[in-house]
Amino acid sequence: MWLRKTLVVTTLFSLLAPLALAQGTQRIIVTPPGGLTVSLVPDRGTGGNYFPGEQVRLTVTTSQNAFLYLYSFDAGGNLDILLPNSRPGGSQNFIAGNTPTTFPRPTDQFAYTVTLPAGPNSIVAVATLQQVDPNSLLPQVFAALDLGRTQGSVPQTQRIIVTPPPPPPSPTPSGVASTFINVLGSIQLPPPPPAFGTLSISSNPAGAQVFLNGAFVGTTGFQPLLVNAAPGRNALRFTLAGFADTTVEINIQAGRTVPVNITLTPVFGSLDIRCNVVGARVFVNGGEVGAIGIDGRLQVPNLAPGEYQVVVVSPGFRVFTDEVNISSSRAVRVNATLRSL
Repeated sequence: MWLRKTLVVTTLFSLLAPLALAQGTQRIIVTPPGGLTVSLVPDRGTGGNYFPGEQVRLTVTTSQNAFLYLYSFDAGGNLDILLPNSRPGGSQNFIAGNTPTTFPRPTDQFAYTVTLPAGPNSIVAVATLQQVDPNSLLPQVFAALDLGRTQGSVPQTQRIIVTPPPPPPSPTPSGVASTFINVLGSIQLPPPPPAFGTLSISSNPAGAQVFLNGAFVGTTGFQPLLVNAAPGRNALRFTLAGFADTTVEINIQAGRTVPVNITLTPVFGSLDIRCNVVGARVFVNGGEVGAIGIDGRLQVPNLAPGEYQVVVVSPGFRVFTDEVNISSSRAVRVNATLRSL
């Protein structure tokens, strides 16, 4: 593990890793005189697999209030001190006894990030009752690695050579625990986020032309119209003869399908019927709608666009019939001249 802008846990996976994983021991706890013990568990357990770029969290528990020191020994023979370190929060290595503490802590401004080389990466925790020089604990670290290899909780890897020799062990009582994780040899990149979201568009009635941000994209039918759109806010406009144009704004997220169902509003027209016989009865599509007034007119409002049959009758006169087409927002004039029988 290397100390960088973020604290880096170095690589961990090799052909020797399956042998280590096959062992039943999950962690090793060394109990020194004085009763101080420490346990160490990675967030994916002993022998857990990590890809380069992923982060590791380490949970440590001590039997007493203690100062904690974390070490990493990677497959390439590199030894790194994970805790304490020079990053913000990295010098705070005192932990309360009998209380599991996970590193990095929420307030720490560093992370343990997996990097190459691939292979098994041993991690050692040492707890002491007094603050000491981390280098003075290296003999305990190597002893823990040797014991871990004997018990099978640490893979058989080359031993690091320290030059000059490490200082003599600290006289303070300490507890030691070791474990390991596996770093896979290839980098696992997350799948790229989808570039588009999808609109599932329908209208009532069907047959409306649909425009996305001003560009025509299709016509609604009995099945939803599926259209890809860039993430963010998008404008949809619906047009259909006889109905008011309708525009809606839709917020689209990448990789998501958004249903859009629009009910269009008819735009009504009207009939302006004029006749030379006051009181003549008027029928529209078979239904009576009124009689010609003294001004010789009858207004028939709120007619949806479409085809209409107009019939005007009065006793002693021939029946008047006409076919008219009403389009949106306008009055259609009908001149009904009745002739005597």
